[in-house]
Amino acid sequence: MSGLGAFTVVNDETLCEAIRATQQTLVYVAPGITKPVVVALGESLRSKPHLLVTVIIDLDPEVYRLGFGTEEGLRVMQDLAGQKHFALRQQEGLRVGLLVTDQRTLVYAPTPLLIEAGSTSEQKPNAFAISRDVDPTAAFLQSCGAPSGADLHNPPPQQAEIGRRPATPGAVEAALTSLKEVPPKKFSVARIERVYESKIQFDELELTGYRLSAKRVNIPNDLLVGEERTFKERLRNSFLLLQGAQTIRV
Repeated sequence: MSGLGAFTVVNDETLCEAIRATQQTLVYVAPGITKPVVVALGESLRSKPHLLVTVIIDLDPEVYRLGFGTEEGLRVMQDLAGQKHFALRQQEGLRVGLLVTDQRTLVYAPTPLLIEAGSTSEQKPNAFAISRDVDPTAAFLQSCGAPSGADLHNPPPQQAEIGRRPATPGAVEAALTSLKEVPPKKFSVARIERVYESKIQFDELELTGYRLSAKRVNIPNDLLVGEERTFKERLRNSFLLLQGAQTIRV
C-alpha cells in the first residue's frame, strides 16, 4: 500500500521521516504531539532556518490521558516554539491528524495509546497520503475500488488497495457472537470510571501470626494522613481483626 496517493500507516516514525525531509513548508495538525516528533521538528528548524512551520494541537488534558500525545511532548513543544519564535496554536476537540509537507499531505487517524499500540503494518492502514499533483477525490475512489461515472478505469473491489475481502454474513455473525460473549463495557460508565481511575490505589497487606482472634492490625498512618510527619507521629491506628464469637472459615 505504500506510495503517493495511497492508504498507508502513519506513526511517530513516519511523521519524523516526513518532517526531516521537508524543505519549505510544514503544517502539523493533530490532537497532541510526542517528543520524537518535536525533536524531528527542532532538527529541521535548526538546519533549515527559513522553514515555514504551522503547529495546531488540542490542549485538553484528556488528550494526553488518552495517549493522543504525551505530556513530555507538549512540554518540549512549548519550549521549541519559544526558542524558534513560531506560533503554537490550539483547536479544542481536534481528533484528526494532518501533516502537510512540500510534496504530499498525510491525513491520518491519531492512535489513542491508552487503548491500542497502533499499527506498524500497511495491511492495517490509518492514513491516506495525497500527492500535490493528484486529484484527491479520484485517488480515494481508485484506492477504494469505488465505481465512478467520471472514471470507468477504477479497479474492481478485489483489486483495490483496501476492502478486498467481502464482509460475509458469516464474518459479521462471528463478530456479533464475540461481542455477545464478551460485551463492551457501557461507554458512559467507562468514561466515569476513568475520572476516578487516578484516585484508586491498591495496597497489599501481609498478615503474620496464627491467633487471629487476638490479632491487632496496625494501619500505616500515611494511608490516612499522607506524608505529613507531624500527624504521622501523633496518630496511632489499629484494627481488631476478630472480636468475640466471630470466626473465619477457610
